Amino acid sequence: MITYVLSQQLSENSYGRLYPLTSSVSSKQLIFDEKTKSRRYIRCARGERSIFEDEQSRNALVERIIFRNGILNVHENDSHIISFLDASDWNDSKENRDTRVKAIFKKENHEQEAKELNEEFNISYEAETIARNMDFESLLDFCRSARINIDRSADEIKFDVFRTARNEPEYFLDVYNDPVMKRVSKVRKAEEEGILYFDITKRQAFLVQSGKKESVKVLPLGVDMRQAFAEWTFENEGKETYGHIERLMNGGSANIEKKPTRGRPKKS
Repeated sequence: MITYVLSQQLSENSYGRLYPLTSSVSSKQLIFDEKTKSRRYIRCARGERSIFEDEQSRNALVERIIFRNGILNVHENDSHIISFLDASDWNDSKENRDTRVKAIFKKENHEQEAKELNEEFNISYEAETIARNMDFESLLDFCRSARINIDRSADEIKFDVFRTARNEPEYFLDVYNDPVMKRVSKVRKAEEEGILYFDITKRQAFLVQSGKKESVKVLPLGVDMRQAFAEWTFENEGKETYGHIERLMNGGSANIEKKPTRGRPKKS
C-alpha cells in the first residue's frame, strides 16, 4: 500500500480530531507537462492508459479521490490513482511542483523520513558536542559572531551558547564554521604570541617585529577590534598582512590560504 496524508491538520478546538472524517480532492487538475512543454489537464480515470485527459477515451470512468481521517491508502495495482496523485501539483512531495498551487497532501516516505531524522540528530549532536568543548575565548568569539551579549557572567554566556546549539543546531554550525570566526581565533593567538598588538585608545592594530611596532590598520569604532581586523584580512591588502603574520607564527613557513566561502561546509 502507498499512503498519502493531508498536509493541513484541523484547529485545536476540533474535539481532539487531527483531520476531518472525509476530505475530497478534485480528480482533475491543470499541470505543466515537461514532455510537451505545455499546460495539460490530468484526470484520475480507471482503466485508462494515460492520466492526460486529451489521451483518455470519451467515456472515461473518472474516480473520486477521498481522504478518510486525513489518510488515503492506495493499492499498488491502482496505478491510475498513484500516477495522478504523484503528478499533481497538490502533492507537496512532488519534485519541481508549481509552488503557486497550494499543497493539499503529501506522499509518505518512511525511508526518507528516517534519513532526514538521522541527519537532524547528527547535526544536533555535532553542534552540542562542539558547544560543550569550546574554551571560553572561543565562546566569546562565537557570541560576537552570533551577536549574543557577552557583558554577563561566564555561566550565562555558556548557557546561551549551548541553548543555541540545542535549539538552532544548523545556525550554530553556520556561525561556528564561519571563516571570519576561525580567523578571529588565529588573530587572538597571534596577539598572545606578541606578533600583534591592539591599541584600544588609537583603535589601531600593530605588527610587532624585533621589538618594534608597525601600524598596519586603523580599525572602526563601535566594533570589536579583533573581529574587524580578522574581516579585513580577507581583503586584498589584508591578505598580504595576514600571510606575513602566518609566517611569523609558523617560524618562517607560510601557509597559503584560499579565501573560504562563508557558511557551513558542504558534505562530501
